[in-house]
Amino acid sequence: MPARRRVVDKSLTRLADTVSEPLAILSRSGEILHANPAFCALHGYCRAELLGRELRLLSDEPRSTVDAFGAGRSQILLRIHRRQGGGLLRLELRLDFPADDDSPVFLFAREVDDADEDGDLRWRNAVEIGGDGVWEWNIRSGRRFRSENWYRMLGYEQAEGEGEAEGFWSSRIHPEDRDRVLVALAACLSGDSESYSADYRMRCKDGSWHWIAAHGRVVERDGEHPLRMLGVHRDIHALRSAENISRENRESFAVLLEHLPDAVAVTTCELDGVFVAVNRAYCELAASSAEELIGTRTTAHQLWGNEAQRRTVRKLVIRGAAIDDLQSVFRNKRGEEIVTSLSARRIMIDGEYRLIVSRRDIRRRVEIEQRLRESEERWRFAIEGHGDALWEWRVDERMIYRSRRWLSMLGLPEDAALVSQEEHSSAFFTDDLPEVSIGFRELLAGQVDELDGECRLRRADGEQIWVSYRCRTMETNADRRPTKVIGTTRDITQRKLRQKMIDAQLDRLSHADRLLVLGEMASAIAHEVNQPLGVVASYAGVLVRKAADYPQLRELAVRIENETLRAGQVVWRMRQFSRHGELHPVALDLRTLIHESLEWVRLDNRAQGIGFEVELPETTLPVRVDRVLIEQAMLNLLRNSIQSMAGSEQQRAVLVRARIDGEQVVVDIADRGCGLPSQVACDVFQPFFTTKPDGLGLGLSITHSIVARHGGRLWSAAREGGGTVFSFSVPVGEGETSDGDEAAAFPPGEPVADAGAMEAGRP
Repeated sequence: MPARRRVVDKSLTRLADTVSEPLAILSRSGEILHANPAFCALHGYCRAELLGRELRLLSDEPRSTVDAFGAGRSQILLRIHRRQGGGLLRLELRLDFPADDDSPVFLFAREVDDADEDGDLRWRNAVEIGGDGVWEWNIRSGRRFRSENWYRMLGYEQAEGEGEAEGFWSSRIHPEDRDRVLVALAACLSGDSESYSADYRMRCKDGSWHWIAAHGRVVERDGEHPLRMLGVHRDIHALRSAENISRENRESFAVLLEHLPDAVAVTTCELDGVFVAVNRAYCELAASSAEELIGTRTTAHQLWGNEAQRRTVRKLVIRGAAIDDLQSVFRNKRGEEIVTSLSARRIMIDGEYRLIVSRRDIRRRVEIEQRLRESEERWRFAIEGHGDALWEWRVDERMIYRSRRWLSMLGLPEDAALVSQEEHSSAFFTDDLPEVSIGFRELLAGQVDELDGECRLRRADGEQIWVSYRCRTMETNADRRPTKVIGTTRDITQRKLRQKMIDAQLDRLSHADRLLVLGEMASAIAHEVNQPLGVVASYAGVLVRKAADYPQLRELAVRIENETLRAGQVVWRMRQFSRHGELHPVALDLRTLIHESLEWVRLDNRAQGIGFEVELPETTLPVRVDRVLIEQAMLNLLRNSIQSMAGSEQQRAVLVRARIDGEQVVVDIADRGCGLPSQVACDVFQPFFTTKPDGLGLGLSITHSIVARHGGRLWSAAREGGGTVFSFSVPVGEGETSDGDEAAAFPPGEPVADAGAMEAGRP
């Protein structure tokens, strides 16, 4: 069944019929789609006889006509056509190829008279306009004509060749081509072939060889004898060079294709394309021979494990997208499914688009990657099991991955594993950011490869924790700047707390050492002071006896003697205390000790101008304490209150009150002084702590130790309206209270406590 003829637009055919010049409308392949009345009359055919025929069937030079259409460009040609009755037509043809590839070709024809020299000249000029060189050989006369273009393509001027017209052409044919060319020419002259056609090399004026395409035919004969021959020369040197390069490229491509380790196939650019070329590796992968694949449709071989993936990939590549390293399953002829890495591209080969598909067997790689993932999981488990949290910083993406251990450490949800650099930075304690940033800037600048340090992080609940971190650059770019950084983080909060406790313990030991030295010094001072006190007490006794007749003087002497004895007892008890002697508690009413302490303070010149407000219960405050030490403790607290109000313009009065609170007797001593700074309130009982420029910082520390050894507690608080309240408690005592002098007796004893025991009762 004949192929359906292409239909030309009716408006175009009507327009062609109005043209007086012979005109035919042709397809790109040379098929006559329409002929106007003038064209039909010129060739002696009716229109129906011409439609659908090839133009080369009208030509007496069919090959030349086919070559003209193969060029695909507008040009003017000289051709010999045959009329329907057998007559010859010498025609000047003008081919017009529109720029649009889908538009038809227009062919205008004009008959040239053999006797018309002007017409012959126009015919030659028309051929030369197309870039060809024209030649004519009058065989009878031996006269030869060659056009200007004929000589110019060889580098000559026309005048240079006219002088040796006889052998100019034949002498310049390449020796390797001469015999072949002369045989083709002789066949045309003898009538064995319709035309003369040959491609050969000719020597140019500069000595180089140039490829020429020669075409000609005998246009006049006398019986079997040729009389006249016409032809053209066309410069095809660039074309032949391109063909040689293309052939060399194809050969190189074939060699390269064959030696590639990957399986490579070249197919036509369609969804179900045809195999054009395959290499040995592809045949081995597909378990098929090249003969079985080349020329067949890709769909005839089920080479994809996933049909949807196949269609999607081919559609993308046909549209111009490139596919790189796509993991896909390849099923070969034996039914084996092989995991491959697929890369595909659309490329231009010999002027046509082709798909080049490369596959690589990655079963081994997939296995290794799986092992690596398992190894990485074990590695992460081992590291995180050791208490470290992992993180990975993708610098170019400004993203940070945090492991589950990291998220758990900060109390974050699992969906916060991959966050931006800015969000990750918000977890750092603000005061630590400047120091941490300096280190990471050096890392990003490539100045260091590793970084470690300690900082504080803020948990999701607001709690701050101490962590140690360490990181290392794992990947860098061309400028040796890091693109990937991996690090670990460990919670060291407990370690920090333990270190703080150790430091505090060392500080207490240091203070204990100083207290020990101070105790030795106090013991020595007490020994030295005790002797002059004894002398004073002796003189006071003498004075008492001699002032028997003077009551007022004797009362003063008795008082001096009693207070001297009391001073001696205090010195002796402090000496015993510095040596960690045991307590000598007696049962007494604490109200008595409070009054005696206040009396001592009132006699102190430094207490002038200071009033005392005393709030004591009417009932007794029974305690069992070491009288001298508790009295010393109350004196220390009273003197501190007095000194804190020195120079104060406010109400200058010290409040002293006592009460029973459960199993404890509590004494409060409140002043209206400057108070204690809140940031040091918890350290006021530490040895050597003082806010006074000339203080030793031992009063409150000794007081704290005295109260603690009695099983009590000492604390401080801010007083409402200004000032400070110091309070201490001792257990409620049992037995009858006694206020006699025997309560002041301090029998000697061995040390039973140390500094550590004294500190144990600290609140």
